[in-house]
Amino acid sequence: GAGTLLRCEDLPPHACLSQQHGFTFRTLLTTPEAVAATSKVRAECNRVLDLSLFSLDLTKSVPSEEFAQLQATHLSGVTPFLREHWPASIKNALRGLFKDLGKGWFNIHETRSEIYDQSKLKRFFRMAALMMQDAVVSMAEASVSSYVNTICERCDHVVTVRSASDVSVVSAGASGAGLFTLELAVGEDGEFFRVPPAMCKDAVLSVYARGVEATLGIPQIERQVMESLFWSDTPMLQTLSRGEGFVAEQQARLSDAVEKALPPAAEYLATFAQYRDYLILDEAAFAAKYEADERPIAEMVPEAKKHLQLAAEMEEAIPLRMPLGLFTVSCTAVRNTLVERHRSLAAIIVKRMSAAPMHSAHETGKRFAGVLQRLNQPTETIEEVAELEEYARQLPAELAELQEGIKAMVAEQEVVDQFEMVSPDADVKAFWATIALPRRVAEQIEAVGVKAAEMREQYAQEMQSEQAAFDKSLDRLEKVVGGFDKHTSFDRTKEVASEVRQLQLELKDAEEKRARFNKREVIFGQEQTDYSQLLRTSKAFEPYATLWLTADKWLESQKEWFGGAFNKLEPE
Repeated sequence: GAGTLLRCEDLPPHACLSQQHGFTFRTLLTTPEAVAATSKVRAECNRVLDLSLFSLDLTKSVPSEEFAQLQATHLSGVTPFLREHWPASIKNALRGLFKDLGKGWFNIHETRSEIYDQSKLKRFFRMAALMMQDAVVSMAEASVSSYVNTICERCDHVVTVRSASDVSVVSAGASGAGLFTLELAVGEDGEFFRVPPAMCKDAVLSVYARGVEATLGIPQIERQVMESLFWSDTPMLQTLSRGEGFVAEQQARLSDAVEKALPPAAEYLATFAQYRDYLILDEAAFAAKYEADERPIAEMVPEAKKHLQLAAEMEEAIPLRMPLGLFTVSCTAVRNTLVERHRSLAAIIVKRMSAAPMHSAHETGKRFAGVLQRLNQPTETIEEVAELEEYARQLPAELAELQEGIKAMVAEQEVVDQFEMVSPDADVKAFWATIALPRRVAEQIEAVGVKAAEMREQYAQEMQSEQAAFDKSLDRLEKVVGGFDKHTSFDRTKEVASEVRQLQLELKDAEEKRARFNKREVIFGQEQTDYSQLLRTSKAFEPYATLWLTADKWLESQKEWFGGAFNKLEPE
């Protein structure tokens, strides 16, 4: 600034030329190639400093297998670079820079080890190895620190588990999503984590170990450049030491942090023990037992509603996902299982309930089928027509009883329908077919009335013709009976007796026809015809029949009386 005084200081005398000679002897930067080589090594080391052994772009929870695979994929790009591409890049650059220098301090074609050991090239490669080691170690330690810090931050939560849906998470460090997804699954013994939380710890430590391992086995470039020398082995860079120092300390810190984050997962799993009975329930056994039990439909309704209510409660009480600090638990499988389990149990009960209206439909349908079968029965006589008409007149009382059965069936079906369960097509068809039965019966009764009227007219005409023929047959019988007084010869007893028996059959048949005609006249609502002629004829014939049948029997018995054994005769 203003007022500052500048002055020259006198330097003490020194041997400038001798010191320059010593510096020139010791420095490596005596040629443009050496300077360029040093810059190239530094540039390549800076590339390593930009690397990371771990992928820390963890924005969402993932299963432990996916986490391990993500890190393995990332490391699969870093490891070949450190062990192959990076050393090869430096080697190729140095060989290109030093190839034309020939004999001297930087002769890469030297074949004698004792000369090479005294060269500046030997010291250059020692410097390059230290630069490479420093770059790898710096990058590795930074990667390890970032990885451990990231995991520890994800573990640093205070988790309070009160229920499956009530969990509080207080982040002591940086907030963020859970690192690992734990899938809550259902097995034969109930709920369990498909991948145990302890395996997440194994995954974290395994990824850590593989990251450290990636820094080992990196070759020094000296042997690769000095190809003309004899080498008994390949010198490696000295990087991180497994199980020692910084690596061991960070590993212990990492293990402790993850271990402390495990208990909330076990606590959360324990909250699902209350659902275990339903999780392991055998639906088939439940259905079989429920089908076997005799229960009134009024008892089954509240049970079905209870399970539907529980299904709705499960959807509310169990979240799809629950954060637990280091973990995010996926409850989807258990939630869906419980919801579907209760819905299935409700469906089983409703199915059992639906058997009631179907049983009513079956029983009512059978009785209606009997009615329809009787109404459809063919008739061949006026008596059968009258009987069918009488049956149809008495049906209203029976149909009223059957209608009550249909009302009961409809009431039962309405109870089932409130659950909005899909019924089998066969049941739906049976239900509506039963509803339609009264109309079918009414239509058939009407058809029976029409058919009966037609048949009455037909049978009435037929009976008139039959009665006319019957009247003629009565006249003939009366005439035949009136002529029986002409039989006076005892010699014709057999012949006359045979005629008597035939006439008896005809009179009996005539009597049956008379009764049938009178009965049908009642059915037709007609005045009964007087058939007293038949009665007179029968009475007039009776003495003749007695005479000639007795005579015929006497002749038959006479043979036995006079020609048979005395001890075989019957005194009566």
